Formats: sequence, C-alpha cells, structure tokens
Amino acid sequence: MKTSFRLKAFISIISVVFLFFISSIKIYADEYIPVKGIDINTKSMTLWVGESRYVGAKVLPDNAGNSGITYSSTDTNVAIVEPSGNVIAVGEGNCNIKAYTNEGNYSDYCNVIVLDNGPKNLPVTAINIKEKNPVIEAGDMIKLNAIISPSNTSNTSVSWESSYPMTAIVTGNGTVTGISPGYAIITCTSLYDTRIKNSIVVTVTKANPYKNYINAAKNINTNTNDKYNPTHSTALNFMTISQIMMAAPNSKVIVEQETPMSYDASVAAMLVNRPDISLACRFKMNGVKFELTLPAGFNLASRLDKTGYIDWINLCTDKTLELKIVN
Repeated sequence: MKTSFRLKAFISIISVVFLFFISSIKIYADEYIPVKGIDINTKSMTLWVGESRYVGAKVLPDNAGNSGITYSSTDTNVAIVEPSGNVIAVGEGNCNIKAYTNEGNYSDYCNVIVLDNGPKNLPVTAINIKEKNPVIEAGDMIKLNAIISPSNTSNTSVSWESSYPMTAIVTGNGTVTGISPGYAIITCTSLYDTRIKNSIVVTVTKANPYKNYINAAKNINTNTNDKYNPTHSTALNFMTISQIMMAAPNSKVIVEQETPMSYDASVAAMLVNRPDISLACRFKMNGVKFELTLPAGFNLASRLDKTGYIDWINLCTDKTLELKIVN
C-alpha cells in the first residue's frame, strides 16, 4: 500500500515538472517575433563626390527578434556603404545601395546619384564683401559682391540689408543706391547659416548738381568744332609754355580758351621741367565752361599719341583727374 502511494506521488511530481517544462517552451516560443521584411525610408539621394549620408533602414516589424542588417552597393566605383549604413560618394554615376535582413534575406534599396560637375554642398564658413566701405553720391548706385567661403560650396544664397534706408537702400542682388548724405551699414547674410554675415559702411555724399554736364563732357565724341586746330594750338602752346616757364614755384597755371584744347610735345616737355606746378585748362562746351586740372608732377608726355598730340577727350575721361564746372 505504501509502495503504491509513493509511486503515485512520484508520478505526480514528474508530471508537474514535465508540464512546467512544456509550458516554459511554449511561452518562449510565443515571445520570439520573426522578421517579416525591411524598409529604407530614403528611397533616393543625390550626392556630390566626397559627400556622405546615412540610409535609414529598419527591420520589420519593429519588435522582430533579429534586427541585423547587411548593406551592399551595386557599384562601388560610384558609392560605397559602411556596415552602419553610411553611404560615401566616390565617383560620378548612378547605383543602388541595398539593405538585407540577416534573417529571411528580405531586401530594400536606395537609388544614389553622384555628381562631380559642379560645386559641393559644403557648409558656409565665412562671407566677405569685395567692395570696402565705398563712397557714392546721392542718386548713384554701386553693385556689391559677396565672396562666399569655401569657394566651391553650392550654398551661395545671401540676403542684403541696409541699417538706414533713408541714407542708402540695397536690393536683393547687392545693388546699393544712395538716397541722402550720411552713413549706412550694409550687411550680407548667408541663407545657409544666418549666423554667418559681414558688413561694410557705405558713405553717401551730396549729389553734384553739375554731374550730368560733367558726364556729358567725359562721354562726348569729337565733332568738327572740337577737332585739333594746328594754327590755334601753336599760338596756345606758345602762350602756355611761357606761363609755365614764368610761373611761381608750386603755383597753378590756368589756360582759358573757347573750345577744348589739345597739347603738343613742347607743352608736355615743359611740364616735365616744372613738376612743381599744376595746369588747369578751361574750355567751353555746349555753353558750359569746364576746368580740367592736371596735378603737379602729372606725366603729360606719357599721353602723347603717334602724332605728338593729346585730344582733350582722352584727358576728360581720366578718372584720376579733376574735371569740374566753373563760372
């Protein structure tokens, strides 16, 4: 009787242990989630040679038991891919970056286009403005030019702003227009990174009321009345030479005539001997009297043409010389 009871008890214990073992296996089996697929959320990308970017691949479902992924490139001459999914552009062309699940061999891909025929999408590091603190008259315009660093970046878009539009305004392409005398700070800002900017000071001066006349004098072409007259010029040159010879040290010689004058080699030579004086020639054009001043030490001889003369237009167009209207 006791033996039978012990046997039954033993069998009962074994049964409980066996059932517990079986149930444990079932619970473990229910917890493991098999891989059902893979997804790359970046289906295509365009890179410049040397650039890199990650492809975002993930195993499906999110709670799959095996999340391992292997990457490969269909053309390593175009782009290579690291085990982490970082794609590096190598050469111009087109290829696919494929991602495979380690379980089930599910796959997805990203199309990669690599370009090498233009600037690169590099971050902007600095902005400089080519023009340094220019001075313009009210009503005048000047085009400012932004220099972006590095020079091979494609992120060249900028904005322009004036601190005081009542003095100077600036357009989106960097053209500044003087409005009234004063100062304005013109700022150029990178649209790639608005923390990167540069500024210059633009000075606006009062407009010259005779500016249109002076510009006309600089741009007018010779006509019959303004052409070189040998007889007139000979007498004028003789008078000019005499004035230069007798001029006081460091003085200014003024020569007046009714039409634009021409100089010959004798006047040029005399000026070389008197580098201490300046020569102002006054002439009329269209009823307006102009004065063109050659400063002391001006090398007039270097402006002689093959015939030994210099036409007044050549001198009037020289921006280093002072041309103004006189009464």
